[in-house]
Amino acid sequence: MEPSANHRHSSDEYMKSYNVIYINDIAFEGHTSKEFKFGRFVMNDRQDGIVSHVFDVFRPITKLSPKFIKYFIHDEAIMQKPLLFSTSNARMLNSLNVGELNNQILSIPSIKEQEKIGKIINVTEFLIAANQKKVDQLKQLKKYLMQNMFV
Repeated sequence: MEPSANHRHSSDEYMKSYNVIYINDIAFEGHTSKEFKFGRFVMNDRQDGIVSHVFDVFRPITKLSPKFIKYFIHDEAIMQKPLLFSTSNARMLNSLNVGELNNQILSIPSIKEQEKIGKIINVTEFLIAANQKKVDQLKQLKKYLMQNMFV
């Protein structure tokens, strides 16, 4: 999630329809895509704010590692089955049946294991980003060399 620089003014009455989302809350976004057949869950790891009423917002009631759960809930392979049984297709996006979602069972490691896995994922993400930056720099160098090869 990214903060929006697009500030719009809405009536107080319309703003009451928005959901408040706090750090580590989880939102369900029902738009389907090639990557997310039934919609997706996204953890708010940025800042407190508001989201449209079309997003369902959840607050974990047990201790979870944010670094782990952020990736866990966003993994289509893990969430596809629970979402298959708890979403219904509407015109533009899937709607979530929270009662059905509560009936789904997800195996989640202990908090200690979550924290270890979360650290590994963070390090891996950092390495991917650093390597991608290096690849981008090398592509720029290649482009420069190709453009100046026959001067």
